[in-house]
Amino acid sequence: DLELIRPVPQMEQVAAHFFPPVLQDEWARCPNCFHCFYRHWTRLEATLKAAGLTLDAAPAQVPALPADHHTRGHLQL
Repeated sequence: DLELIRPVPQMEQVAAHFFPPVLQDEWARCPNCFHCFYRHWTRLEATLKAAGLTLDAAPAQVPALPADHHTRGHLQL
């Protein structure tokens, strides 16, 4: 998934509401970082889509997330 990295109002609250525990733990290591937030957000969205779920799924319903792979660069638009 691709997302335009921009400020997210109430980013911490969004992460607390939507991120499952594994992403909550990773988010705690880099709070308020836009790049970190979007990396986790797109990872979550892609995993949910692959499982046929939506963002309405409770964190406990989220299937195991793949290992976090960092990219060497970012797509510049």
